[in-house]
Amino acid sequence: MGLGGRIGLTLFFGVFFAMGSVFTGFLVRDAVNALRSRTWPTADAEILASSVEMGADDYRFAVRYRYQYDGRSYESTIFQERYNGGDNYARPQQLVARYPVGSKVRCYVNPAHPAEAMLALRSPWIALAIPFPLIFVAIGLGGMWFAWRRTKPDNAAPTPISSTRRSLNSNRVGVVFCAIFAVIGAALFYFLTVRTFLKVQAARSWPTVPCVVESSRVKSHDSDDGTTYSADILYRYQVAGREYRSNRFSFMGGSSSGYDGKAAVVRQYPPGRRTECFVNPANPNDAVLVRGFTPMMWFGLIPLAFLLFGTFGLVHFARGGATTMPAMATGPATLKPKTSPGTKLLGMILIAAFWNGIVSVFVTQAVKGWQRGHPDYFLTIFMIPFVLVGLGLIGGIGYCLLALFNPRVRLTIGSRQIPVGGAVDLQWQMSGRATKLRRLEIVLEGREEATYQRGTTTVTDKEVFTTIPVLDTTNPWDMQSGRARLMIPPGTMHTFRAEHNKILWTLRIRGDIPRWPDIKEEYEITVLPQ
Repeated sequence: MGLGGRIGLTLFFGVFFAMGSVFTGFLVRDAVNALRSRTWPTADAEILASSVEMGADDYRFAVRYRYQYDGRSYESTIFQERYNGGDNYARPQQLVARYPVGSKVRCYVNPAHPAEAMLALRSPWIALAIPFPLIFVAIGLGGMWFAWRRTKPDNAAPTPISSTRRSLNSNRVGVVFCAIFAVIGAALFYFLTVRTFLKVQAARSWPTVPCVVESSRVKSHDSDDGTTYSADILYRYQVAGREYRSNRFSFMGGSSSGYDGKAAVVRQYPPGRRTECFVNPANPNDAVLVRGFTPMMWFGLIPLAFLLFGTFGLVHFARGGATTMPAMATGPATLKPKTSPGTKLLGMILIAAFWNGIVSVFVTQAVKGWQRGHPDYFLTIFMIPFVLVGLGLIGGIGYCLLALFNPRVRLTIGSRQIPVGGAVDLQWQMSGRATKLRRLEIVLEGREEATYQRGTTTVTDKEVFTTIPVLDTTNPWDMQSGRARLMIPPGTMHTFRAEHNKILWTLRIRGDIPRWPDIKEEYEITVLPQ
């Protein structure tokens, strides 16, 4: 890699390092402040004012209270450190009920500055979020190290296949990396999808209560990625003679692009309109206008891509880590395919979900344009090939799903390790509907892989240097089970892995099934020096 490439990579990964460091610093500061404030002494306070304030983009709890400390009287309007309200009206409404005017409460006073006080402390569990930005810090440091690391000279000794430390370490790193994705995906999927589904189910038994719309508006949210919009409808209702307010429209909140859709919802609920809402009998502050499923809830499936990716990676690396050490053992062994049909299906689902999830955002915009009578012809034509690829990926899911019902081949080899010029017995046993097969072929293949740089692109060339037929039959009895002698020709190369070169020996199986996905499996074996 030239100097320009190293500098480019350093700048690229430097962005990851800088972003991760900044967010880590913020979280560390907040965690330290949250822990520090827990050492503050308490004082008696009286609530002087308590209300819900409606801002341009949020609702916040406004409070004013008087307290005594060291014989002096002070007033404060701070509810909690860094409290700025939120989109949900119910939260500040609950705080007003908790801190009514005239009530006696306890507040926390900063002993170094007695004029600084707060009613509630921040949770110290914010410290648990610190490892997440550290991931970006690690990526940035790792990328910069990769750019400036000293490479081995050309005459350096290659790493033989018998050295498994590097593969084990890479498997451990892969397991940790994928575990993070799986945990994040599982957590987001639970909070965004599972909890929403449970609320929708529970709301079916909520009573219907008359309500009146007080205000309705379309809120805009500006960010570096553009402007998104959300419908904010504030309505009031009564439960047991007490008046409540809520601005929850459905169980899946948030904002998205597309102003017209939100404006249409707002027009359905103009101020003063009398309608009905659904109220949680266990918590009257919890109300909703639409208690069923809404199109916004489809976004709750996005974390599923992270969960599937993490799970797929865990299975892949865990299997790789589990099969590295047994490869050093001698004696008969049952071979496992490099990629099982279930893993192929899971990978295809993940790729299809990721691709179609992104494409669906643009397809939705194109469809809305046609529905409004203002079609975007360029976007429509541009998206056609992407939609076709997405449909092909969906078809790939069906193909992999059918392959799950294929007959399975069980290979048993006399030894996982075969020296050059040596031979071992190979047995195969077919399970499932083997009568569907029309032909079964087993081939021993020696393959070289070389990885090198072509400009700024990393290229891996693969070349098969020997192909040895083991079985090629159409006889149903021979396909059902059998035995063959597997021999490694003298003078060939043994298995090894260097930094940029590999020599791999594999058993490739192909079974032809008419009008059905064929059997295509690959099993790796280890060939030792003669």
